[in-house]
Amino acid sequence: MFRQVTKKDAGEILIGHQDIHRVLKEMVKKDQEINGDMDFTKTMIAMMLKHMDSCLKSRAVWIFVQILENAKTAPLVKSELKNAMKDHKDLIEDDKNKGIKMLMEKLK
Repeated sequence: MFRQVTKKDAGEILIGHQDIHRVLKEMVKKDQEINGDMDFTKTMIAMMLKHMDSCLKSRAVWIFVQILENAKTAPLVKSELKNAMKDHKDLIEDDKNKGIKMLMEKLK
């Protein structure tokens, strides 16, 4: 599944597709609720960090928000996201990008 999600379709990583990101976000949420090893969430984090720029520029940013809302998974991405956001000041200044605004709130 992850191999298909990371394929690019018309220049956009599929994880940012409007339907796929919702499904993956809910799967991460359920994985966190189970309180197990969170293998799915950790795999998602690794994949998203590998494709950080594409994820930040798409709806996949909402998956990062979900990951940051959980105390167990937030430390796995927080420092990498803070560093990445330094290079994406254009995204931060975009008033229309609500996902980035929420992400910045969670990174404080």
